[in-house]
Amino acid sequence: MCYQPSKDYGPDYIDQIKACAGQFRLTVVEDTRWPGWWCKLAAFERGGNFLLADLDTIFVDTLPIPNRLTMLRDFYRPQRLQSGLMWVTADAAALAWRVFKHDPEGTMQRFRGDGEFLAWLFPHARTWQDDYPGKVVSYKVHCKGGPPDGAAVICYHGKPRPRDTGWSTTR
Repeated sequence: MCYQPSKDYGPDYIDQIKACAGQFRLTVVEDTRWPGWWCKLAAFERGGNFLLADLDTIFVDTLPIPNRLTMLRDFYRPQRLQSGLMWVTADAAALAWRVFKHDPEGTMQRFRGDGEFLAWLFPHARTWQDDYPGKVVSYKVHCKGGPPDGAAVICYHGKPRPRDTGWSTTR
């Protein structure tokens, strides 16, 4: 997990994510070289296979581990890929880091955020929703009465944030 301390995300998020990380050994990388979401690219610098999850992601059950690059399909615009939850292979990490480090400033100007950059770089990535239906859900879209049966991960993606709901999984 890479993060940049801010008014929205601080130590309480790290503590809560650690408490619910379940099957994963959590590595926290605090990085301030690039603004906002771009700090997540520090995870790609470290390399290897890894799960990358935004801080507003709640783990409620065991998540299958893919054997290939897997991204999140946007919950509202399903034709778009997002970086809020990714299984990153060592090859994908190396490519993303190589492209980004070549011109970080130019990349940040060309793309609105890391998600747009990674979707451009990996347009044929698999998605959690296609490969593992029902395992990754949206708090806003799917959790009116609690997480659906079989859900492993709840993505809050925006407001409210998990802190705003008392870390609840029910709207």
